[in-house]
Amino acid sequence: MASLSTSTSTAVSTAVNAAKAHYYSVNDNGTQQANYNNDGATGTNALAAGTNASAAGASSVAVGDGSNAQSAGAVAIGQNASATGGKAVSIGSGNTANGDGAVAIGDPSIATGTGAVA
Repeated sequence: MASLSTSTSTAVSTAVNAAKAHYYSVNDNGTQQANYNNDGATGTNALAAGTNASAAGASSVAVGDGSNAQSAGAVAIGQNASATGGKAVSIGSGNTANGDGAVAIGDPSIATGTGAVA
């Protein structure tokens, strides 16, 4: 009985290790933060990668610590980048794109209003 249990355990461990994601890592410095349980992507087809990352809009993308993509199709990349308008894009640390189609790129830039660019 013990050898069956050991072989089953080994087979399960092998299968789990083979299914792990590769070339993806997040260093939280040993402090568990929001999105630890892979629950930062709440929008349908959304992606959230990083500590405290949140992607609530449908098909939105948030990458980086504290990044926040709240509207459909929004993209926020960088520490504390925020995209809160539909299809808004925020790239860079501390940037905010607030408005449908708004784009904020730089450090830090704020684009507010429909189609705004900063």
